Amino acid sequence: MFVNYLAGSHKEGKGRIIRNSHEEIVPEIFGGWPPSSDGYEDGGLYEACMLLLFNPWRDIRGLKNGHESFDRAFVEFEQGMSGEVRDRIDHIQSYYQCGSRGVDSTFEEED
Repeated sequence: MFVNYLAGSHKEGKGRIIRNSHEEIVPEIFGGWPPSSDGYEDGGLYEACMLLLFNPWRDIRGLKNGHESFDRAFVEFEQGMSGEVRDRIDHIQSYYQCGSRGVDSTFEEED
């Protein structure tokens, strides 16, 4: 289904396609994978990335939803997020879990 962008937006006269929720689409992420949720202090980068990806927004200033930091805004977002969003965030983090144990492991043959 084709949906026009909001009147008065910088994309007026253009639109986007909304796909069936059962249609599988793999997004292509440019500039690297989103940051890991653990392992280092990133100054809110992880939280900001997850809010950008999963919390609907129209103005970048609205991502913090009135909070002083992305950390606090993400905590509030987590409390109300759906199971589907939680699963998607978990899948993003599985990239780091798989990478840390799969690349350098070796298999021993049984005698």
